[in-house]
Formats: sequence, structure tokens, C-alpha cells
Amino acid sequence: MRPAKEPAHSKTVCPMLKGSVAATPALLIRPATGFTFEPQIEEDEMRKVGILLLVFLMFPVSTFAAQVFGNIKFDNRSVEEGVLIRIRCPEKMGKEEKYLKTDRFGSYSDYLPAGKCTFEVNYGNQWTIPYDIYADESDPVRYDFELVRSEGGQLRLERK
Repeated sequence: MRPAKEPAHSKTVCPMLKGSVAATPALLIRPATGFTFEPQIEEDEMRKVGILLLVFLMFPVSTFAAQVFGNIKFDNRSVEEGVLIRIRCPEKMGKEEKYLKTDRFGSYSDYLPAGKCTFEVNYGNQWTIPYDIYADESDPVRYDFELVRSEGGQLRLERK
């Protein structure tokens, strides 16, 4: 009985080192001395990866990430960059407030807890009357607003 032949692909000789180093498909480096060097991932790195994976599994993004986005206009023109927006979701965030700013196109976008929130805009150093918005975890929700000045001078939001 003949001994089994080693497959041709199991050992590849590095042509640059003229046969002094060989690599197997498992990425082992075998110098001529007979020692084996195996690339190892540090135990701390594996622990970090494991913890991160556990966090993602425990808190899926869909449970707290409902996207709300849109544009804000005043006198049929987009508001300038940096207009402050305040969002409150008392059922999910308690007394915590979330602040956003519009981009150069008067647009905004953020992820909120699913459910009812209030939306306010500070334009010309005046906060608008709060407007109820509803974030849906299954689909992004678009809220395009027009800032309208009431007879008393108070700003309010009208959905477009």
C-alpha cells in the first residue's frame, strides 16, 4: 500500500524566498526551522466583538429607530441652514428633549422612538406652537412644514 499523496494545493512555496517559507491554505507560515506561526486574534478583541454582537441582538434598531424627515419653509422659501428644531417624546424619552438643525436646503432628518412626539421650530428667536408628529418604526415618515404667522404674531406649523 502506498502512502496517500499530499494534495498539490496544500503547500505553496513562496517564490520570493526560494522555498525557505511555505504557506498552507490555513495561512500557517512554516519557516525552514520547523516552527509554526499562526495569526491569532487577541482575546480582548474577541471579547469586544462578542459584547458588541450581544448588544445588537438585545436592542434591535427597529425598537427605537423610527425615521422622521422633511423640509421647513417660510413664505414659500426654504428656511436657512441652522434653524433649530426641538422634539419631545414624553412617552418614550421622559423630559428629555432632542434638538436638530436644518441643513442648507431647510431639510431635517432624525431617528426617534416610535410613537407620538411634539415638533417645534425656533425661527426668528421665536418658538412655534408645538405640532404633534407620529413616528412609525416600520416606515419613514415625511413631515414638510410651512411656517405661518398667526394674527397674534405667533408662529405655527402647517403640514404641506
